Amino acid sequence: MPHAEHHDQHNPPAGTAAPGPPPAAGNGAASKAGQEFWDDFYQARPNIWSGRVNPVLAEETAGLASGSALDLGCGEGADAIWLAQHGWRVTAIDVSAIALERAARHAQAAGASDRITWVCADLSSWTPPERYDLVSAHYLHSPEPAGYALLQAAAAAVAVNGTLLAVGHHPDDVLPGSGPPGLWTPDQLEANLTLPPDRWRIDVRESRRRPPGESTGTSGTHSAGHRDADSSPDLPAGDPGAGHSNAARHRTDSILRATRLR
Repeated sequence: MPHAEHHDQHNPPAGTAAPGPPPAAGNGAASKAGQEFWDDFYQARPNIWSGRVNPVLAEETAGLASGSALDLGCGEGADAIWLAQHGWRVTAIDVSAIALERAARHAQAAGASDRITWVCADLSSWTPPERYDLVSAHYLHSPEPAGYALLQAAAAAVAVNGTLLAVGHHPDDVLPGSGPPGLWTPDQLEANLTLPPDRWRIDVRESRRRPPGESTGTSGTHSAGHRDADSSPDLPAGDPGAGHSNAARHRTDSILRATRLR
């Protein structure tokens, strides 16, 4: 199951308040194997991610007017919470009910619960009920062609004058065959999304080196869990559909930001 936990990325430490409302059931039921895998992954530690927003999300949305946002693969909710605290109305989706329960506690502790709707669903079969002013997809790596299909669906969920922000690990950071499948360069993503130039404007298409100290993934970090910086993930070994060496280090982000014109 493709998954991103950018937040904590994706990303405040867990609060002690009672969790918010239970996540809504998605229109794409989570596959049992994928949901069980990620529930077990989150169950292993009380907090997997740092609780801080992904830096690229903060940087690339700084000039945008707040509106509706869709956070794909929200994990423990840091990106969704950050967006809510900056005026966005957020729909945050993840396949793991445990991650979403944790995210709801974090949001309540941060005073952001009333601006976030949590949805438990499998991204490969979930259909967005509306279009959004911002669709954020961080580190949704999956074997092709499924990975590009997920991002094509993300682009389809962007409203007119809205923004698509897709961020991934750059393939040059890993040896061939040693990283998660579905890594892409910005040029590769643009080519596979086939965004018509009369309907889309590409605002950012770049490979961005992270500042020293912000590379993700020391040996075992993703499975051991706590990160001091953002929560962009290394995918854990054993991820269904995403074989990956935990020794990999990701220092470069592939970034594509585009505006839907019509």
